[in-house]
Amino acid sequence: MRINNQTMTLQQAIDASLFSANPRWTPVEISLGELPWRYRDTRRSYNIPSTIPASAREILVYVWADQIVAPRLFKIYTKDGSARFLAKLQVGSSCPPESTCALQSGSEDFWLPITVERKIYVEVSDTLDTYPARSSIEILGYR
Repeated sequence: MRINNQTMTLQQAIDASLFSANPRWTPVEISLGELPWRYRDTRRSYNIPSTIPASAREILVYVWADQIVAPRLFKIYTKDGSARFLAKLQVGSSCPPESTCALQSGSEDFWLPITVERKIYVEVSDTLDTYPARSSIEILGYR
């Protein structure tokens, strides 16, 4: 492999990329709070904090939810005008609420573009489930 007129092994090329002064992305750990999870709490927005520089174009978002009884579909997105940049997290079982099904959990990470308004939106399918789910939305990096 040739990089900058030098011959490198594949491992050297990987090391040069991972440990360069300009990594491809910058890791961070920023908790934004809980996801919306129940009836009448189906939408939330989260500000992308100023610790993410204005020059960043994308953020690495991590979401998780557990202790879910009824199926839920979380839609996580940024938007630019009418355009939505969408990711999804589906959690839950098809067990009836009165059954003794095991509680469900799930997690996902994905890159979302940072738009001018610097917000992340989350919508969850409307559910009458009132069981207290646990959840989180976090930013793990930017580029």
